[in-house]
Amino acid sequence: MAAKPRKRPKRSPAATSGRRPGGVIPRFTWSDAWLLFAVALAATSGKVTLKDVIACGDGIQHAIFTPAELRRGFAKLIACGHITCRGETFEVSAGVREILASTRQRRIAILTLQKLFETFLSAAPYPAGDPQAEDPEWPFPRLTDAMVDRAVKAYHQDFRRHLRTD
Repeated sequence: MAAKPRKRPKRSPAATSGRRPGGVIPRFTWSDAWLLFAVALAATSGKVTLKDVIACGDGIQHAIFTPAELRRGFAKLIACGHITCRGETFEVSAGVREILASTRQRRIAILTLQKLFETFLSAAPYPAGDPQAEDPEWPFPRLTDAMVDRAVKAYHQDFRRHLRTD
């Protein structure tokens, strides 16, 4: 029996249409795709907090986002309409939810899913850019280092609590 052909995600029209005032178009990197995937994965259980994003990001890449990766990624993804920020919670667009929905019927490795998000954003592959570098074209000043530190600590506390109870 022949395998069903894989349905590739459509490239994001906002990957080229999302612009900052002044006409700057975002150039997505693999860490932006990782961030979008983490928010989308966290969104499957309801409202998404920064702690949830960090937890899902760690589950995907076994690494913690740097504050700079979060700031520049959120700035670009919000500008393009892939993510919305409401207070301290995040949501993803219908197009982003569709990427995960399209994979529910088959078993797919986590890094293969990451590649789907990279394709969706037409993202530059790893290692594109310095994870510590801020991007002056894409600031997100409402997310401070202190907020990221608190979210990482809360995630680590929850993780340790789960280790003790399971």
